[in-house]
Amino acid sequence: MHLFQPLELAIVFRYVKSNSHHRFASFIGLLATVGIAIGVCALIVVSSIMQGLQDKLKQAVLNDTPQVIVAASESEIYQLLRIPHVIAASLYLDGQVLMQTSNGVELLSLQGIDVNDIKVRKGYNSDMLHLPTVPEEKSYALNAEAALYLKYNLHIGNQVRLISMQNAKYSPIGLTPNQRVFTLSYYTPSLKSTTNTYKAIGNFSDITKFLRASRDDYSVRLWLDDPFKVDETGQALTRSGYNFTDWRDTQGAFFRAVALEKLSMTLMLFLIIIVATFNILSSLTMIVSTRLREIAILKTLGTRSSSILFIFTVIGMSCSVVGSLAGVVFGVPMAILSSDILRMFGFSLSNSANIPVTISVLNIVAVVLGCLVLSFLCTLYPAIKAASTKPVDHLAQN
Repeated sequence: MHLFQPLELAIVFRYVKSNSHHRFASFIGLLATVGIAIGVCALIVVSSIMQGLQDKLKQAVLNDTPQVIVAASESEIYQLLRIPHVIAASLYLDGQVLMQTSNGVELLSLQGIDVNDIKVRKGYNSDMLHLPTVPEEKSYALNAEAALYLKYNLHIGNQVRLISMQNAKYSPIGLTPNQRVFTLSYYTPSLKSTTNTYKAIGNFSDITKFLRASRDDYSVRLWLDDPFKVDETGQALTRSGYNFTDWRDTQGAFFRAVALEKLSMTLMLFLIIIVATFNILSSLTMIVSTRLREIAILKTLGTRSSSILFIFTVIGMSCSVVGSLAGVVFGVPMAILSSDILRMFGFSLSNSANIPVTISVLNIVAVVLGCLVLSFLCTLYPAIKAASTKPVDHLAQN
């Protein structure tokens, strides 16, 4: 008797093993298992690469972009540090200037960052901010975008003239703009924002003198522990009565495009899993249709409808569980070794360049759970039909 305890699992095991009389249904079930494994594997690889790309772009782009700029005074910095997700704050100054070179003129967003007086929240340090290179005081040097160098054929050490009408003064000849020669000393990676304006960073003191700025012109720049949580920070700032701008004003469209690309690829690959789960429906329907007499006998012997429902649900879900596990087992190593696999097949990657990959346990769990839920829904119809079988009808027909 121990062999048949619990009865439901014993029947499931017997039905799964007795495939010789139901080869076509077994073949469809095998296709479903392989399809689910391929779909889960592909989803894990693609989602890990897309997540890695998103994280790398977030670090490369948003570390150099002001994440939040608040219209506040220096005395309010410590109050701003208590806002959720804010880890550091510093005085900030920016303005629109015209850059004049021997090859043309260009509108710049000139930014001054006071890196020597950054207030950091307890538990963090300035090394975690990944600050851009800021020129020294009185150097009147700039850290400009690389695309600006390429566009105007500039090199490190070249001098450019900056012209600004901010706080311009009147003279006997009329309104006189601010002018000064700056030296290009550094460069940062380029990514054009939605404003289509190039960016240049200078020393806070030098930019203040050039723009003739007063303390009323200063803002406060905030650094966040996660720039993607700027919504929570913005809500807290709004409740506190602050006016602010954030990185979404300049880079929001770009990151929305990246998120949309990730979503579209995930949906396309999920179609593989959907097709595979419909194969489970087909396979289980064929198994139920060939087992009607046996189901009738089981119910005649006193087997409950809930037990029949459980038996065929487990049979259908077995394909999904095996396929999901196989997809995870193959998908995670393939995602980690994706750069080496591409090199193996001859795709051009430099020795130092690797595809960014972020293995997220949450993403993997979401993929597997989505697959299992979809498979469960597909097993319900044939399992319910099996449980609702009327023994008298089928035994009488036999």
